[in-house]
Amino acid sequence: MTPDQVRVIFERVAYQMVLAGWLKGYGFTGGVGHELVWKAEGAQKALLLKDLAEKHGLTDNDLAPLYFQMASKGMALPTGFAFPDLDIETTAFWLLCIEELGLDGDGDGLLALAHIVTGWGPEAETSTQAED
Repeated sequence: MTPDQVRVIFERVAYQMVLAGWLKGYGFTGGVGHELVWKAEGAQKALLLKDLAEKHGLTDNDLAPLYFQMASKGMALPTGFAFPDLDIETTAFWLLCIEELGLDGDGDGLLALAHIVTGWGPEAETSTQAED
């Protein structure tokens, strides 16, 4: 995938985050990178998703977020993939977030989400909090 294709996917997911009320806005500035303006509820969810993504290695493999969604739904996973210690609260939260963002079954979108919350979340240098 080219950098432009990756940016299009990132922007699509960021737009979904705006529609869901997680972000007030987003942009990309050359030399600065992605800039996100988080709303309070979205920031809280992103921080929880960051912990979830880091705990389960969702940025370690391009298919990991999609397989995590499958595991959260109780579906069988390909050989070599497992997510130990999944509990009902974790899976319910993940599935709720995915539904809010319209990313059900969207492997590229789920991967972008995992990278957004781990790399450009509310704690990132280029992120800001919206004044409500």
